[in-house]
Amino acid sequence: MTADYFLYTVGIVVPKTVTRIRIHHSVKHIPDFAFFDCTNLVEVDFHEGLYSIEIGNSAFKNCSLLRRCNIPSSVRTIGVAAFYACTAMVEVELRVGLRTIGRDAFMNCRSLLHIIIPSSVRSISVVHSSIVVHCAAAIFHHLSPSFTVVHFMPVLHWLRWSFMRAFK
Repeated sequence: MTADYFLYTVGIVVPKTVTRIRIHHSVKHIPDFAFFDCTNLVEVDFHEGLYSIEIGNSAFKNCSLLRRCNIPSSVRTIGVAAFYACTAMVEVELRVGLRTIGRDAFMNCRSLLHIIIPSSVRSISVVHSSIVVHCAAAIFHHLSPSFTVVHFMPVLHWLRWSFMRAFK
């Protein structure tokens, strides 16, 4: 643990009062519910040198003070509802290397204004456009023409609504 960050390593129990977390370079999988309900968490620092990591289902669910998340290129999968109800989240940057975004990954991130989805993403699991339902006016950038989406029509409807709202 450094002075300002709680150092997260495999198998450690995270105190609910933690405000800043640094993911240790040895971590290859953030387990389901690892940071669930860490309502004081404002920052997560992913080590860029991480090797092929997966963010588990509901890993950061209900981290209501988490504002920004820069996911490094080593993250391959973001699990179902991984950032569900991170209500203060305003910006998410996903880097090339990410392949899969799970259902409801950013659902109820009510302050989310900006999300960058890289061209390496091949699959976004969506049910009734819920990857970002109840987000402010998220704008998608760099969508690859080769990615697949479950329930494609609702996504097109939501994207059309989002772009119309964003450019009013």
